[in-house]
Amino acid sequence: MSAAAGSGDGKTKGHPMTRLTLPLILAVLWSCSSGAGTEPEVEPEAAAVVATAGQNQVGWPGAPLEERLEARVFDRFGAPIAGIDVKWTVLSGEGTLDIVRSVTGPDGRVTGDWTLGRGSVGQRVQARADPGFSAFFDADIGVPGEWAAVASLPTGVRAPAVATDGIRIFVFGGETTDRTIVGLTQIFDPASGEWSQGAPLPTPLVWSRAVYVAGRIHLLGGSDEVEIATTAHWIYDIGSDGWTAGPPLPGPLAKAAAGYVGGVVLVAGGIIRPGQYSSAVHFYHPQSETWSAGTDYHEPTINWQGAAVGGRFLIAGGRNGRRQTLPWMSEYDMEADRWWGRGGMPHRVEGYAASSAGGLYCVLGGRTTPPTGDFNTPLDHMQCFEYGLREWFLGSDLPTPVQEAGAVEVGGFLYVVGGWLADRTVSPAVYRMSIPTS
Repeated sequence: MSAAAGSGDGKTKGHPMTRLTLPLILAVLWSCSSGAGTEPEVEPEAAAVVATAGQNQVGWPGAPLEERLEARVFDRFGAPIAGIDVKWTVLSGEGTLDIVRSVTGPDGRVTGDWTLGRGSVGQRVQARADPGFSAFFDADIGVPGEWAAVASLPTGVRAPAVATDGIRIFVFGGETTDRTIVGLTQIFDPASGEWSQGAPLPTPLVWSRAVYVAGRIHLLGGSDEVEIATTAHWIYDIGSDGWTAGPPLPGPLAKAAAGYVGGVVLVAGGIIRPGQYSSAVHFYHPQSETWSAGTDYHEPTINWQGAAVGGRFLIAGGRNGRRQTLPWMSEYDMEADRWWGRGGMPHRVEGYAASSAGGLYCVLGGRTTPPTGDFNTPLDHMQCFEYGLREWFLGSDLPTPVQEAGAVEVGGFLYVVGGWLADRTVSPAVYRMSIPTS
């Protein structure tokens, strides 16, 4: 038996197969116990990047979109991947993102805020993950938002002069339904929703214009109970709630356009007397308390309102001496002392309210004068002009068609105040729309 088990020298000799098979068996057993399978482990790799939220929005230029952008990264089996680096890039429109790179979470998700620029109407953003998979987000500039009634004037008026100090809304004068011209100073505080009364005007006025300058409001021109146009220039001091007389307008005017731009108060056009309209441009210099003349508009025009936007004085529409409602947009260039045409409007209009809003010039309501007959047919349009693009955008219609209202931008909202309705009554309504800010 001993000879069968080993050699005669007493040393054991294993079978050659034993020496080959044992290491192989051990290797197989180790492989099975480790769970490594037949393939080595590899880092997860993106196989798709998908836009899952924030696509195809419309937003105000210079303001964040309402919905955040959201993308998810998936592997080749359709499972979300964590820890993947995603690069964000603005491809068009000159907008900005609050992120440049982000890393996916356990659900493969990344998000970011997109503020639209002013470089183009249509804009695009890319979210990219290596080795070269991307999701794309598209958005357009517009003026989205809805109007809501937020208050009622204590005394409803048409054609008031409206201004703001950036905190409150001041409504001066105007005309009531029974055609009474009033000298009220009605003050609205948007924060509290409350009205108060300021010192009354020295004389009742309608179709005047109000311009805020450094704690004071200049009330310019307008019609009183005797004259269709006056040279009135009253200055309301907000701090003392009192009125003083300023240097009178160079000539009588009502239904003119006015604004504060380049350190001066600009007054353009207006009616002088029945049947006689003005094309003149007047500058009031608050520092020296003097008036000077600018370059005339290309034709006498009334029933319009201007606004200072980005250091430019913009104005649209109006009515000429041939009873025509005008369809174009103009800019007064303060440095060159000249007018520039800026193209046509979507809807020709006069007797509208106008204000800056989110860096745009917005025209609200108004009317169109027919060649003959009644012109008391108010409109409900919201038309906003983006200067850099030379483009008009249409917003939500006003809740009620209205003409001869006032408009101001305060605290992230655009307000429309008072006006004249189709049934020849005066509106006491105060409407507002939210204007996103950066």
